[in-house]
Amino acid sequence: MDERVLRSFATIAEMGNLTLAAVRLNMTQSALTRQIQKLEMELGVQLFERMGRKLRLSREGDVLLSRVQSVLAASRKMHDTAAKLRQGEVSILRVGACSQVIERYFPDILSKWRAINPTIEIKVEEGGGADLSRALADGDVHIAINASSFIQNDQSDSVPLGFMTLRAIGLCEFLPPGESPVELDEVGQHPLLLLNKRHVTREIFDAACRVSGLAPMIGLETSSPHTLLAIAAGGGGIAVVPSATVLRNRSLSNRAIALGGKPLDFEIAAIWPKSAPLTSLGRAFVTMLENHITDVAADRKTARDNIVVLTDRRR
Repeated sequence: MDERVLRSFATIAEMGNLTLAAVRLNMTQSALTRQIQKLEMELGVQLFERMGRKLRLSREGDVLLSRVQSVLAASRKMHDTAAKLRQGEVSILRVGACSQVIERYFPDILSKWRAINPTIEIKVEEGGGADLSRALADGDVHIAINASSFIQNDQSDSVPLGFMTLRAIGLCEFLPPGESPVELDEVGQHPLLLLNKRHVTREIFDAACRVSGLAPMIGLETSSPHTLLAIAAGGGGIAVVPSATVLRNRSLSNRAIALGGKPLDFEIAAIWPKSAPLTSLGRAFVTMLENHITDVAADRKTARDNIVVLTDRRR
């Protein structure tokens, strides 16, 4: 549908007069009349009713006007964006991360980013460790926030962001509260609620089970940590989730999982291909995320509120 015809319709509706609308649009009245007649034929409805020398929107025209205005506004925005792209003022940064990191850190980061860089759009893609690694290799994301085990030293550059621990979350009757880590074999005495094998957390947990000889009783496998927490709250077992997971139910016990006294954890990093070096804006995003994670880890109040966070061994 011709955008010029839609603009003519909106202008007549605004001015209520064909002659005045023609003057504003810099066209003859007869040409404007033909445009509206053509549009009415195309839509199969009458758009205006004549009231003496004035035109008034018909019922159908009144309904369609808001749609037309939305189309014209979207068109203007598209043209403005295209102009800024031509001038190098607009760009897109595609970032991949797991759902827990996205939920815990990205809302604040994206808000800060938009305030500082309103013309640089961040597009976020969610995935597990292997998914993110493939997305990075395929060029679907510029940066992957992923386990450091996915860094390919000869092909990747990276910035370490901290360590994520495996947490056991469950009712106090299954998991006595405490600040010290709980041993894996203690956790394994109960049905376990686990993330599926797309997640690095699950890879670490399965590897620890192999080392300890534990054959876990798996009560549920899912891609959603909040599903695990919901089942744990109902007494269905102990959930095993990464420490970036937001824990809203403060009645649940929450402890790090250890093997032989050593907490099970893994480092995460911002990773990108050496073949596609980060722009200054990409590096600015990584720095902003790194600082935000450090601030959250140092926030004592957050820890007291029972929200588990990343730890930073470099501090």
